[in-house]
Amino acid sequence: MISIKNDPIKEACLVSGMRNEMMLATLIVFQVFIEFGYWVRISSCTDGKHGRNSLHFSGAAKDYVGFYPSSRNKLPDTRLPEKKMGEIGQVISQRLGTEYDLVIEASHIHIEFQPNFIATAKKG
Repeated sequence: MISIKNDPIKEACLVSGMRNEMMLATLIVFQVFIEFGYWVRISSCTDGKHGRNSLHFSGAAKDYVGFYPSSRNKLPDTRLPEKKMGEIGQVISQRLGTEYDLVIEASHIHIEFQPNFIATAKKG
């Protein structure tokens, strides 16, 4: 199961202003979680509490939370442990490539689009 934060306890995840590159990241994240057999939820986009210079505010970062599958037709309460999130994060990071940074936080996977371009001058 895949979902965007939208439950009675928390406000919906704000996706307005997200960069296109983060959609690609999200597709990869969803695919990897499906391959591992777990559920995933986007827990933060341009919303939430973040540091002053966070890329969330410019639409270049998202947070994802993994869950164990449940027979109930809603997200379970049991989050994946940090070790399992680390294993999943390694696969995601390999597939995203070098233009993305991935950080395993205690409660979620944080991904940001932050390409490190090397400027080269064209010789004409």
